[in-house]
Amino acid sequence: MTRLPRPLRSAALGGALALGLVAAPLTSAGATPTPDPSVTPTATPTPSAAAPTTAPSTSPASPSGASAADPAPMVLPYATIAEGGLSPVLLDPVRLDAGTTAVAPIALSVDAARPSLVGTVTLEAPAGSTFVAADTAAGWWRPGGDETWRRDASLDLRGGSVGDGATRASFTLDTSGFAAGHADGDELRFDLAVATPLDAEPDDSELTWSAVGAGGAGGAFEVQGATYTVTEPAPSAAPVLTVPARVADGYTADAPYTFRGTGRPRAPLTVLNTKGLPLGSTTILPDGTWSWTRPNMGTYEWSLVFVQDAGTPRERETRLLGFVPAQGPQIAVTTPDAAQLARGYVPDAPFTFRGTGRPGALVGVTNLSGFRLGEARVGPEGTWSWTRADMGSYLWSMAFVQDEGTYRPSSTMVRGFAPAVDAPRLTTPSASQIAAGYPVYTAYTFAGTGKPGALIDVLNTKGLQLGRAVVAPDGTWSWRIGTLQAFTWSIDFVQERGTSDELVAPLRGFAPRA
Repeated sequence: MTRLPRPLRSAALGGALALGLVAAPLTSAGATPTPDPSVTPTATPTPSAAAPTTAPSTSPASPSGASAADPAPMVLPYATIAEGGLSPVLLDPVRLDAGTTAVAPIALSVDAARPSLVGTVTLEAPAGSTFVAADTAAGWWRPGGDETWRRDASLDLRGGSVGDGATRASFTLDTSGFAAGHADGDELRFDLAVATPLDAEPDDSELTWSAVGAGGAGGAFEVQGATYTVTEPAPSAAPVLTVPARVADGYTADAPYTFRGTGRPRAPLTVLNTKGLPLGSTTILPDGTWSWTRPNMGTYEWSLVFVQDAGTPRERETRLLGFVPAQGPQIAVTTPDAAQLARGYVPDAPFTFRGTGRPGALVGVTNLSGFRLGEARVGPEGTWSWTRADMGSYLWSMAFVQDEGTYRPSSTMVRGFAPAVDAPRLTTPSASQIAAGYPVYTAYTFAGTGKPGALIDVLNTKGLQLGRAVVAPDGTWSWRIGTLQAFTWSIDFVQERGTSDELVAPLRGFAPRA
């Protein structure tokens, strides 16, 4: 079967589109092609102005009584053959969506009454589409001048077969079972299921057909026609970003970063910032995955647009907003904890603050007026400590700031840390005695104050118990060591060790006299 020349197809289709005749598919993929009569394509009563074709009636006597020598002109929609009192009916163009199956109907008009039609219908699918193999094609009819199609199974095309890669189909036409016969002006319609592949490109084409009968009741006939089609590309889903999986995870500063995702296979993907500045591009792989690497992320807050099929009807995009460098572990203070904050600290003694943070980060310590008190470095294991050499007897409020002055600072506060009531104190040795040192190989008595009745455990800094004392009712205590060896002593005097009221009076760096 010869396909109609494309200039004629395009012109005719353009005229139909201008008249708003494009019809949506009558069925979805896999559905039985039995559209409701009220939504099926209707015949175009007048020829398209694009390229009209006129052909004389070849019936012995037309309904108007005109003879073959004085034919009544009849407009045919691009028919090359219309013999035996039949002519093609031009239906509305059919939209074929890529990746779906749709109904594409064909129709013919009976221009001279006859009892039946017996013959063969052969069809060629629209370019890029194929016929769905089926044994039958649903038949419909309507009287001349009527807009409503009527379903009648006795009109079905039967014995269907496909060939040439399902681009061609053939059916047997036999309307002998249609009791009413075919009156002058009756129209017949047959519905064919057409499959359009997912990768089909936009195009306009036609389903061409011919019906041939060798004779029988009503005589021989031959007629050709076409139903125009408009192929639309498959709707394209927006590209999906899979890496980063969570924006909150952030990225490593001043290092490359590879974004990854999925999208339409082989589609171009353009990366822009939200101001429209192009940053790069890639092509989605046949398996539907893509990746794009930014060589150096710096320390910016990135907001990116990933555009698939930019500048085409398929254009889709996805956005990544507020992508900042990974913050890492935030700073936290673990000592003092809530219980120790409530209990207070040992006045006029050192106190060691401890916590956790980002390994390698610098932790600055300030009072609430911003005065810097000290700093510490977070160790590889993520912990830090800072010792205030003498807490005095103040009400302390401090800020601990990690990565101050960078793109990822974090901070925490210690508020209202007050001297403990009845806290243990070391009175002997005093600060001046510690500075002067002790006489070696002599007995020495350590003394202090504390909570009356409380136990004072004496430990070295490795936790080895050296002795014990009890705070007297007057609030004093003492502990004597028989011989002070020639060491630099660091001792903890722990009041109510192992309880929620535990407090420590530390002694550090008590060395022999020079």
